[in-house]
Amino acid sequence: VLNCDSGHSNLDFERSSQQGAMRFAVLNCEDAEKWEGSEHIWISAVGCDGDVWEHYRAYKGEFPTELETLDGLVLTGSHYNVTGSHDEDSQTAWIPRLATLMKDVLENHPNVRVLGGCFGSQLLGDALGGTVAANPKGKFVIGSEELQLEPAILEREDFKYAVGRSRYEAIEELPERLRVLESHGDQVVELPGGAQ
Repeated sequence: VLNCDSGHSNLDFERSSQQGAMRFAVLNCEDAEKWEGSEHIWISAVGCDGDVWEHYRAYKGEFPTELETLDGLVLTGSHYNVTGSHDEDSQTAWIPRLATLMKDVLENHPNVRVLGGCFGSQLLGDALGGTVAANPKGKFVIGSEELQLEPAILEREDFKYAVGRSRYEAIEELPERLRVLESHGDQVVELPGGAQ
């Protein structure tokens, strides 16, 4: 998962009744029939009561247009690859258009938070100047992996909320390691400049 915040401060999780509903969009990058409706997994995982969520089928070229009205975007996983040829006439012509949109969001809309999982994180890494390539171990990865967390992520209030027991109550001390589920053939092998 790659969480891009364009260098602005941590997300303010102190939601007040006067703030109103927050507006988010899921950009679904997976067109396989067996994953139809998977946007609801993301919404239930990161959404809060009262949030407004929109669903876009990025794989069909559907993208939000009023970016300044969004509080956040979620890019889903996909069986497609970020790398490779994506000719304008191909089934994957939407991938470079999505990468251009994400670069625009991150450069010109600093209040829009972006979360990418699997393919989404690879697309973000590539769009921001990182390198996406096949898994260096030369095999498709599926299962769980224990990650060593960097000090920078452990200091982020939004990360504390994400792994905490409650969406509104941060846990006091984070573990130094975190077990995550993964399924990928490609991965970000070199982070974009400035990423940790």
